[in-house]
Order: sequence, then structure tokens, then C-alpha cells
Amino acid sequence: MRIYVRKYKWYRDLFFQSHVLFDKSIQEIMFDNKRKVFEYFKPGKFFVKYVVIREINGKKDKIAIVAFARGKRKEDFWIAGFVPTAMQNKGLGIYSGIAGLNELFKIKPSCTAFSASYSHNTRAVRATTSMGFHINVQDDKHFESSLTREQFDNDFVRQIKKRCNIE
Repeated sequence: MRIYVRKYKWYRDLFFQSHVLFDKSIQEIMFDNKRKVFEYFKPGKFFVKYVVIREINGKKDKIAIVAFARGKRKEDFWIAGFVPTAMQNKGLGIYSGIAGLNELFKIKPSCTAFSASYSHNTRAVRATTSMGFHINVQDDKHFESSLTREQFDNDFVRQIKKRCNIE
């Protein structure tokens, strides 16, 4: 198995990304309202957006989208992404997050990545902390965490990169 990313191209990936529009569970986990769903599609909203692809025995499947929006400082980026509901609970979110972060740190090695999750989304919090994110804010409503390249370079991430042939 190989997991890799390529830059999102609206004319090739719009159909795959449309899962966000029609998947109620993704909408509830990622967005507060319909308006924010449509903002996700705006060109220029993200610094970079990647499509994550899984290749097994020559067969390629799009499995996720990982996007990074600029933060308040020039070297801050907020991660946003999704795995379609039908593909969840298979580890693809972790694989996708690691592949996307790996690419971000290649082009912006001194940046800090941030993640935010609703407090009820404990799976997202477990996934991000396993990747090396450190929790900065934790309250009844949400978690916020940050990640540097040094924190990302940990045993768990190295193991996943090896398993998924992420370069």
C-alpha cells in the first residue's frame, strides 16, 4: 500500500469533494452551518489543498482531502480535512493527516500547524495527538492543538510513513 498526496485541482476533484455537500455526518463534525460548508469550496480559502490517494496493486482511490488555511501569523496554518463516511474507521484519517502534514512541512519547514476539534469528536483528538500535536486549549466545546516539524518527527509518525510508503 502506498499513500500519497497531490495538489487539489477543482476540475479533477470537485466530484470527490462534493461528499462534503451531501454527507450529513461530515457537515456536523466539520461545520456549524451550511454557509460554512460552501466557504470550504471557495477558491483561495486555503494556502494549499491536497487530495490524498491510496494505491494498492496499481489501483488508485481518492480517500481524503487535507487542506491548510493561513493563521494569524505568516508561518501558522490550520488543518482541515475529511474522509468520506463510507471510508471511515479504517485508519485512513491518520494516514491522510500524516501525508498532508508531511507535504506541508516539506514546503514550509519552520511553520506551525494547528488543529481544532469539537470536544465530542474524541477520535479526532486522539488522531492529532498521536501525530504529535500538543493540546493548547481544552474546554467543554473544543480542543485546539499545535504541531511543529520537530514534534511531527516521532516514532508513531515514522512507523506510519514506513507502512504507507510516504516519502
